[in-house]
Amino acid sequence: MTTRFTIPRPYDLHVHWRDDDRTALAVPHTVAQCAGAVVMPNLVPPVRTVADVDAYLSRLSPYLTEGFAPMMTLYLTDDTTVEDIAAAAAHPRVVGCKLYPAGATTNSHAGVTDLQALRPVLEAMAERGMVLLAHGEVLAGPGVDIFEKEARWVETQLTWLTQTVPELKISCEHMTSAVMAEFVGSAGPNVGGSVTPQHLLYDRNDLLEGGIKPHLYCLPILKKHTDRAALWRLVKDQHPRVWAGTDSAPHTRGRKECACGCAGCYSAYDMVSLYAEAFDRELGLGASAVQANFREFVAVRGAEFYGMEVSAETLTVVAEPQVVPSHYDLAGGDTVVPLCAGETLGWSVVSE
Repeated sequence: MTTRFTIPRPYDLHVHWRDDDRTALAVPHTVAQCAGAVVMPNLVPPVRTVADVDAYLSRLSPYLTEGFAPMMTLYLTDDTTVEDIAAAAAHPRVVGCKLYPAGATTNSHAGVTDLQALRPVLEAMAERGMVLLAHGEVLAGPGVDIFEKEARWVETQLTWLTQTVPELKISCEHMTSAVMAEFVGSAGPNVGGSVTPQHLLYDRNDLLEGGIKPHLYCLPILKKHTDRAALWRLVKDQHPRVWAGTDSAPHTRGRKECACGCAGCYSAYDMVSLYAEAFDRELGLGASAVQANFREFVAVRGAEFYGMEVSAETLTVVAEPQVVPSHYDLAGGDTVVPLCAGETLGWSVVSE
């Protein structure tokens, strides 16, 4: 049993940096542990074109360090064109396009209302090797329970996508349900998906039992314990196209702890230790075989799916307890409450 091991510096393959005083918190946290990150485009207004990408990168540049790779995405809309895709594919920092079904999550109201109408755009992405990063949910409403939104999307949209544009690389972002896990687990080499720390650590009982926990509320929402078990089966089986992506979202305390709290968990402060905690609780991270699986899940499989080189730089993970801060202060006076605030994690990352 070893309590210290090294991993390549990972990529966070799904992160929200926003575009305000929260950016100064979120970007340095990601940069401190990661070799790069896939950055979500759901700003207000969204990042729709390569011109928007360049403008956003310019605003991010004060917080980025040399050697860190920010990998950008375009926000798909009903008006996205094949020409937009061609320009994005030629951009050195754009790796794909983010699919938000309109109204399904935070800042998604400009998203796609008819995916099938975008077939020429999806085919253009496939031709150029771009990744479709899919928020896989339909809208809740009559006949669609919030806990079934992901499963319904798999049945009505993902099946159509994989049958109609089979060459398209699809990342099923922040997988949560047994239905999604089973689909990805049996899909072909062009389909994979990310899993967040919160969906490995918690289920909906943790969110709702004994009172609502606003800082565990995210979309897709936490599901049943059987759904979490299905995600863990993919991880335990070392599925080659299942990887870490935090979906870290720095919402302020005021917007979380209110009558209509927003969705998202902030985990960028220490993604490696959070995933290590999840692995330790479920599998026992002291075993060398589990550590090897952890290394591949956190730092290798996602990079390979995106065609990126695994980082030559390393981090050291140690069985050294740490207490998560209760909050992080923002320059504007508000605060961000992190995932696992005030709790003790059993693992830490150290510099050597």
